Amino acid sequence: MDKKDLKNAYKEREKIGGIYQITDEISGKSWLDFAQDVMKVENRFSFMKKTNQPFSLLMSEDWKKDGKDAFSFKVIEKLIKKPEQTDQEFKEELITLLEMKKEEL
Repeated sequence: MDKKDLKNAYKEREKIGGIYQITDEISGKSWLDFAQDVMKVENRFSFMKKTNQPFSLLMSEDWKKDGKDAFSFKVIEKLIKKPEQTDQEFKEELITLLEMKKEEL
């Protein structure tokens, strides 16, 4: 495969979004959010833990106080983007799903 083929394969891959939760196991605080590419966010979280950098400004104080090992990442629900969906429609569906999960939790 040449570079162009790899680029096209990446663009055409199945897109999996979802709702994820990051939890500080020491304080019990948790943050719930959505991502249009949930695996990308999970990889970013792992990288941030390896480099001991807070994943988000919202949790930086807790990250410094409790340490990186206190934090865990969990995918709550995955959603596959339908071929006919636009990125905006997919995002709106994820936002709706996030609101539903916030009510549940």
